[in-house]
Amino acid sequence: MQINGLGTATSASPANHDQATTPDHDFDWDVFAHYELLEETIGAVLNGPGALLEGPSGVGKRTLAKAVMRKLQDRAFIVDLEHPERHQTSMELAGKLRRMEGLGEESRYRELGVVKTLLDSRAGGRHVVIFIPAGLRLGTSSISFLSSLTLASSISLLCIAGGQDGAEPGTGNDLGSTVDLHPVRLYPMTLGMAHDLLAKSLGAEISRTATYQLWCASAGQIHMLAAVAHDWREQGYLEFAEKSWVVHGVAGPPGPRSRGLVVQKLRRLSMPEQRVLRILAFSEEIPLSLLVALNPGQAVDSVYSEGILEIRGKYARKVRLRGGLSGQCIAEDTAPGLALELLGQMRNTPGADGVLTPLVLLKWEQASGIDSGARLRLQAAEQAVAEGQVELCLQILAALDDPPLEARLLALEAAVRGGQLERAREMRSLLLHELGEGLPAPGVLDHSNGPIDLIRLELASLELDSLRRGSPNDAFRQGMERVRAEIDARYSSEPGNRTDLLALRGKLDLMEVETNFRLGERFALDGATYIHPLLGKQDQLRWQCFQNLHSVRRGEVREGVRRGRELLFSLRQESLPSAVGQSIKLHLVNLYLLSGEWKSAVELIDAAWVGGEESPRITDVNGLYSSLNSVLGGRPREALELIAVEIEQLRTMDTAGNLPLAIAAAAVAASYLDRETAERYLAELDVLPTAADWESGQAVAMLRADALFHLGNVDEAIASLLAGATESAAHGDLSLELAQRMSLLRMGHRKDDPQLLDCAKRIDGPVAELVAALVRSFEGSNSDLQREVLSALRGLGHPSFADSIEVMFARSGSGITSTPRTTTSESRGAPMGVSGRSSANSVLSLLTRRQRMIVAEAATGASNREISDRLQLKIRTVEGHLYQIYQRLNVGSREALIQIFLDATSGSGMESDIGGRST
Repeated sequence: MQINGLGTATSASPANHDQATTPDHDFDWDVFAHYELLEETIGAVLNGPGALLEGPSGVGKRTLAKAVMRKLQDRAFIVDLEHPERHQTSMELAGKLRRMEGLGEESRYRELGVVKTLLDSRAGGRHVVIFIPAGLRLGTSSISFLSSLTLASSISLLCIAGGQDGAEPGTGNDLGSTVDLHPVRLYPMTLGMAHDLLAKSLGAEISRTATYQLWCASAGQIHMLAAVAHDWREQGYLEFAEKSWVVHGVAGPPGPRSRGLVVQKLRRLSMPEQRVLRILAFSEEIPLSLLVALNPGQAVDSVYSEGILEIRGKYARKVRLRGGLSGQCIAEDTAPGLALELLGQMRNTPGADGVLTPLVLLKWEQASGIDSGARLRLQAAEQAVAEGQVELCLQILAALDDPPLEARLLALEAAVRGGQLERAREMRSLLLHELGEGLPAPGVLDHSNGPIDLIRLELASLELDSLRRGSPNDAFRQGMERVRAEIDARYSSEPGNRTDLLALRGKLDLMEVETNFRLGERFALDGATYIHPLLGKQDQLRWQCFQNLHSVRRGEVREGVRRGRELLFSLRQESLPSAVGQSIKLHLVNLYLLSGEWKSAVELIDAAWVGGEESPRITDVNGLYSSLNSVLGGRPREALELIAVEIEQLRTMDTAGNLPLAIAAAAVAASYLDRETAERYLAELDVLPTAADWESGQAVAMLRADALFHLGNVDEAIASLLAGATESAAHGDLSLELAQRMSLLRMGHRKDDPQLLDCAKRIDGPVAELVAALVRSFEGSNSDLQREVLSALRGLGHPSFADSIEVMFARSGSGITSTPRTTTSESRGAPMGVSGRSSANSVLSLLTRRQRMIVAEAATGASNREISDRLQLKIRTVEGHLYQIYQRLNVGSREALIQIFLDATSGSGMESDIGGRST
């Protein structure tokens, strides 16, 4: 029987939520975590030959076995073969098992009677349970002997199988395959399980950020989770704030207990297996082929079977430690001499150059006792900030004894990017005092400080000032023009600085596109390309993300979303840090939210992948998105509980300025449930400073208006939305203006229908097309068309809007009523009726010509083999294309894919566009 390793919260006594508890004294982690399995295992032990505990290493097989023995200590006679020295009977049985291999069959039969009589006499009528740990080596005769013992109804076995990942029940070891033991399967903890366990044990809610950090630090193992939580509490890193547990940083420090547990696990492995883990701890992630070249294949296989290795990617096979198994602890436990030996082996292995990035090389050299130079430290810090690891960058730079000017400028840029504004202002003041203000004239080279450093300082100052609330946009634009002119002038007059000046020009363009979006300004393309020729890999991704956001903002919704989806799926071919991949995933979510495709946003928020690879769900990591998921799903009480915890976390640490957004979201959720709570959140929102990010400020205003509307303050809500729509129109943000005017229509404000229609007509997107059709249908009172449009809007994730429009027309006496239809088109979020064909066409436009040809063949009912014959492709190529098509179009079956094709080709002659069939 396969059951998850964690039971339900109702299985244990309810926690007292008025105060925090101490997890390792007031709470039994093992019994709670394995409650259902505990009862199942006890039943198997008392009523049969015994139980076999199976599962990967670290899921708690041994702790479950100990919990079973604690529960049975008054009802059964326990013979513990893990610690035979603690009990006379256990010692005698262990000795007989060791001598069993040298005995003949007749002697073994006599010993069987002796042992059974001995156990019966000492058990005193109780059931006998023999505990056999995973590490106990048993020969064929010993296994046969124990199997014969279980024939007696009063004797059973409690056995732990080996930790083989993916092993089938009953195949964990030879004893399990010989004796008919009841298999009990345990699985690693997921993030959701860890959250439930922590909330129950700590006696109060815990933020998603804290849960995620604890889960990573404990590698998803129950005993480590308890130890790490205790360590972080002792260090003051995990604290109780009003109603929930929160953390004080973006990455928790490994505590003494968790460090000891990791080292203990390392010591249990053989030397070749330890080398595998040490190489991974330093390198973080390397090609599987390189890992096998550096180590014996048997050692790699053995470590993988222990469940502590993870292979990533479907194309470029990479390998890393599973679940964040504290590589820092393993690295710190490695002796300098061994680290130096492993580094030398790494450098001398072909293909290792791409693995030894500055960050990885710095970690290797520090562990090897090498005093890394300032150049390598600077390169490592630059890599860290490019990957978004701001804290790591600042830590590396802080370790420099006498940091050069370049290091201090980099620290300023990192602090600005990480939202550490006070720290950044202090750094800027010191640099301005040292360098002075103003730039030397172009061509003047006798200035004490190079013009490159001064321009970098000027750029960082401009970005820092743009983050200040209420900063004037004109000042930023004028500053950008001044710096751009300065770079152009120096490029002509200073040939020796041209490489650095080109790099600054790329950084200037990136800062402009990013800051313009944050300030709500239009981004003038002026021939700017989607691929920037002056930016590196990580900055190139940021450039493309902001290009997509600007596209959606100015109404090019289909283009922006298409590029965002391509960017996410292209990560399969890339080797990017997990933080970068997660940021791209968030980017596509934001594109869906801005474009009004809320159903797609919700599905991606709850998806456990990034570009085809496993990753944490956004709902598990980010409380804001968790509550958004609940709000859009019509679960306000759940949303309010989630966002209340996240607000406490943001009060402790809010570098991104998300606190006003969280409080506004809480006000909306509370407005459905409790007026007093909603008004309290609105009052707090009114005294908070406005968000520096223009888009966030508009979102806060929209949420505030929504809460006011639900509380009955209709006029104030409409006035706020009208002001916001006017401001969005002035900024050229068509997508946001459409959302605000849709909210006005939902609230019954019909005076601005012409402006809503004009805005929708200027946007190329499915939601805008439907809204335009809806407004036009008002003129002729076309109920059938309205019904189809509202049903399609529900399919895109707008059930609340559709319901409000139906109620509005019902009150006006027009008689429009509609029931959401469960059709294939709606289930995948495709608009029906008036715009169904154009929406299906836009979906198929995401595919290449070859992929569209494969879809056309599949629509005829052809099998993969028939498609490969007709198109003269290998069958694996067809299968690979179909996999990419399913992912790109977000469909899960061949039938749904064929339906999209039929919708697109119905009466449109699209087969000619596809290129016909290749037979």
